[in-house]
Amino acid sequence: MTVRTPIVTRIECYGICQLYSHKPRWRPDGYGFGEPIPTWGPIIAFRDEMIAMAIAWNGHTRSMICDLIARLHELDENSEARVWNLVETFARHGTDEDKAELREKIRVTVMSRRGVMLSKRGSKSPAGLTAAAKAAYAALEPSDLINKHAWLFRDGWVDESADEIEDEGFDVEKREQGITKLRINAIGEVLVARGIEGINAAMAVKIRRNGRLLLMTLETLLSVGTSF
Repeated sequence: MTVRTPIVTRIECYGICQLYSHKPRWRPDGYGFGEPIPTWGPIIAFRDEMIAMAIAWNGHTRSMICDLIARLHELDENSEARVWNLVETFARHGTDEDKAELREKIRVTVMSRRGVMLSKRGSKSPAGLTAAAKAAYAALEPSDLINKHAWLFRDGWVDESADEIEDEGFDVEKREQGITKLRINAIGEVLVARGIEGINAAMAVKIRRNGRLLLMTLETLLSVGTSF
C-alpha cells in the first residue's frame, strides 16, 4: 500500500482544490487569516517547491518513485527529466521486483489509454512522454520470467497502449487474439525455463489474484501443443 506523504498530497491538490485553513469561531484571533490566496503566483511557487523537494528526496523507495511516475503528466519538462533519471538509476541498481513494479506503473499510467488522456488534459505532448516511457520500460525489463510476464495476467482486460489508441484501424478482436498469444508464449517460456514449478511459483506469489486466467492459458497451451 502506498503511503501518501504531505508532499504528494500538496502536488495532488494543485489545480483541483484550495483548502481553507481552520479558523476558531469563538475567538477573534483568526480574523483575516485562512482565506484563499487571491493570486496563483504563491500557490504555483509553493507547488514547485514541493515537487523539487519530492524529487530531491534522500533515499527514494520504489513506491515513492511510483508516486512520481503517476504525476509525470503534471510536471514541467525539467522535473519530468529528473524523474526519468531516478527511474534510470533504479533500472541499473534496483532488484528484479523493483524493476517489475516500476515497469508496470509506467505501463498503466503513461503508456495506456488513461495515460494519453491525462497527458492531453495536462497540455503535454503524449508522443514525447510516451517515447521516454518506452525507453524506460525497455530498460526496466526484469530478468525473472514471472516478473517479466506478470502484467499479462493481472487482469482479464489489458489496457490499450498509446500506439494502439492512435491507430485508426484498431481492431479490438484482433488485439484480444494478440494478447492471448502473448499469454500462451509467456506460459511456454516459464514452462521451458522452470517447468511446472515455475507455474506453481506464479500461482503462489505473483499472479494469485487472477490464477484462473493463468490456468486457462496453460490449458490452451497444452491443448494446441505449441512447441517452444
